[in-house]
Amino acid sequence: MVNQEFKIRDAKLSDFQHLLRLESDLIDVERHFDQAIKSEKILYYNLPEIINSPNYKFLIAETDHNIIACGYVCIIPSKPHLKHSQQGLINFVFVDADFRGMNIALKIIKRLKVWCFKKGIMEIGLEVYSQNISAIKAYKKAGFEDYRVEMKLSLK
Repeated sequence: MVNQEFKIRDAKLSDFQHLLRLESDLIDVERHFDQAIKSEKILYYNLPEIINSPNYKFLIAETDHNIIACGYVCIIPSKPHLKHSQQGLINFVFVDADFRGMNIALKIIKRLKVWCFKKGIMEIGLEVYSQNISAIKAYKKAGFEDYRVEMKLSLK
């Protein structure tokens, strides 16, 4: 762990290449949890759309102009059976391995929660691999609680 000061700010299109690196690192980590992820180079996110959309809040953490972490929340329609019509969905929360243990993800999530509250969003969800214990601990530290379990079955 590196002990450095960092700042959190909105992501910009000029951050695109750095964010692609973090996305690639995230995918590499998630391949350990999900054997169904393709082995070739893939992308999860349409980063320019996310950065430019008013329904998203995309934050990065940086130190010395080096992007070390990110995370975003988007406003999505809720399922029709729920009391609220919209909710937040947090995604792409990732911290570079050299900067973990500094509560950076927690600080990004806190800012994302504030943005949702200001937008009138009263419920936020996220998905995390059940084997990703460190991420689950971080999300619980940020106030999230276990909610549902998604299961799958491979018929190979």
